[in-house]
Amino acid sequence: MAMKLLLPLLLVGLFFSCHKKVDPEVPAGALFKVTSKGQLYQRLEYGNGRVARLLGFNGCESPYSVVDFGYDDGRINFTRHGDRGLLSSWSGALCDPNLPFEYHNYSFERDKQGRISKVTGKYMTAIYSYDGNKATVQVNRESGHPAWHIYLTFDSKGNIIERRNSETDTLGLTRFEYDNHPNPLRELDSSGLPNPFTCPNNVVRSLDSRGEVLWERKFTYNTAGWPVTLDEGTGFEQQYHYQDN
Repeated sequence: MAMKLLLPLLLVGLFFSCHKKVDPEVPAGALFKVTSKGQLYQRLEYGNGRVARLLGFNGCESPYSVVDFGYDDGRINFTRHGDRGLLSSWSGALCDPNLPFEYHNYSFERDKQGRISKVTGKYMTAIYSYDGNKATVQVNRESGHPAWHIYLTFDSKGNIIERRNSETDTLGLTRFEYDNHPNPLRELDSSGLPNPFTCPNNVVRSLDSRGEVLWERKFTYNTAGWPVTLDEGTGFEQQYHYQDN
């Protein structure tokens, strides 16, 4: 009788020992949350010394957005991104914990330089082609719509400094400028598509094709060079919180 009871307990223990757990210990010096006006804006959870999950709160008591990250050889190769309430007409949908999440999975392939070369999702694939400091991203949608292209230019650090929607598009050209400080959200993008906010440095300014400023952001930094405050210039400010060494 005791043996019959012991076997299920052993199987349960084996399941939980093999199940991937998020390490509650945040590495020393790592970003673990972003707040705004005293409310939680983002929270980062860690496993094996890397970001395992990024939760978006935007002032809600429970997260309205969640991104889980998978790794291969130390680089992100998979994301599972869930949102809730985005398509609802009700203004409180984002903060309603009873609404379900809608999830999308994305897998990444990389070239020999570690750059993303292909992104595969349920409804789209994106193929990156690199030529020096430039890249073309062909986005194919599975619904039968024609493919569209994104044309990028990078600086020597890998930051996106130009983006356009066609090779000859000058009016649709957008430029980005960055600081010289490390970005704590580097590579933490949910879909693998080009994103200036997850580049190696912190994007501080966007300009149109005529050089007119579209938006601007101002940071302050700690002694290690990491951002501690962000002013979006619209009354929206964020505070970055790091684990004490």
